[in-house]
Amino acid sequence: MAGANSSEGQPWKKRQELYHGKAKTVYTTDDPNVLVMHYRDDVSAFDGAKLAKLERKGETNNKFNAFIMGKLAAAGVPTHFIRFAQRARVAGASDEDDPGGMRRA
Repeated sequence: MAGANSSEGQPWKKRQELYHGKAKTVYTTDDPNVLVMHYRDDVSAFDGAKLAKLERKGETNNKFNAFIMGKLAAAGVPTHFIRFAQRARVAGASDEDDPGGMRRA
C-alpha cells in the first residue's frame, strides 16, 4: 500500500518534521504508514563551520537515492522506498524536488 496519493503521482503533504540532518529532512504525512524524505541543497564543510547552498544538490541526491532503491528492488532486496516524486518547474518557484515516499519501519 503506497499511500493515497501515490497512484495519482501527487506529492504527499508534508506535516510534522521528524528529523532534520545535514542533507535531508524527514516528515510525517496524512498517511500514518508513509514518511517523506526531502533532500535539501545545503552543504557544509569543516564540521558545519562553513554552510552554503549548492544548486540542484537536493535534486541530484533525490534522483540518486531513487536509482539505488530501484536497483535494490530489481535485485530482490526489500526496501521502504515507495516512489520518486518531483515537482514540476514553475517560474519563481524553488527548484528543489518534492520528496519521495518511504514506508515506516
